[in-house]
Amino acid sequence: MAHPAVYLLKPELWLGFSLTSGVLEHEARDRGKRRGLALAESIHVLLLVVDCHIPQAQSLKQKRSAVKSLIDRLRGRLNASVAETGYLNNWQRAAIAVSLVSNDKRYLQQQIELVQQLVLASSGHITVGGIEQHWL
Repeated sequence: MAHPAVYLLKPELWLGFSLTSGVLEHEARDRGKRRGLALAESIHVLLLVVDCHIPQAQSLKQKRSAVKSLIDRLRGRLNASVAETGYLNNWQRAAIAVSLVSNDKRYLQQQIELVQQLVLASSGHITVGGIEQHWL
C-alpha cells in the first residue's frame, strides 16, 4: 500500500517523496513534466527506539542528566536525529528514538550495532530494556 506523497513546493520545481514498500522513492516534476532524479535509486530510513532503565535516578533531574549525556553521545558519533520520546515524567525509564537515513542499507545495519555499543557503554547508569527497529 502506497502512502500519500509529500511535496516541497517551489515555483519552478516540485520535489516529491512517496513511501512504498519500505523504500523512499523520489521523483521530480518540472512544470508538470515527470523526470527521475539522478541522486540515488532509493533512500532507506531506519528508526530505532531504545527502551532505557535508569535505576540510580532518584529524580527527574538525575534521569534527564543521564539521558541527555546519552543523547549527546549518540548525536556526536552517529550524526543522527536523536530525541527522548517516551516516559518523560517517569524517574527511572526513558524511550529514546534514533533516526538514520542512507542510500546503503548495509551501512544502516552496521549503525544498529554501533547504537547498541554506545548505549551499553553509557557509563553504567543506563540499562537497555530493548531496541525496536523500524524500517521506513
